[in-house]
Amino acid sequence: EISKIDTLLDEYYGATALKKIREKAYGIPLTHPKSAEGLLYVARNMVRELLNGEKYVVGMIGSSVAAAHDNCHYDGYDRQVVRFLSPIWKAAGSDFEFRNAGEGGACGDNHRNQVYCIQHMVGNDIDLL
Repeated sequence: EISKIDTLLDEYYGATALKKIREKAYGIPLTHPKSAEGLLYVARNMVRELLNGEKYVVGMIGSSVAAAHDNCHYDGYDRQVVRFLSPIWKAAGSDFEFRNAGEGGACGDNHRNQVYCIQHMVGNDIDLL
């Protein structure tokens, strides 16, 4: 399955773009030790809350791309994550919630100045931003 997904992504984005996404999608290369530590932290947090039957809340800030202004609401990143992960939490008797606070960037607003308003935008009870 992974190789099929790899092929589809390669065909859609092209090898050069896909290489950039893989290597620096999160600001540091995925091969960097800190990247692995961060992913492990997120995975442990998710598993702990899933096993304890606790609701898992993801918050997202950003511009019009985060808000899915360039896409159908159904195909926005937040909606895809909810469709993918909600059934897992429901099977464990809990809920998965995704709070999208993406805003149109026409006014110059972006993630750099939104960080000062995170609690007001996505709440102070999020598990992942």
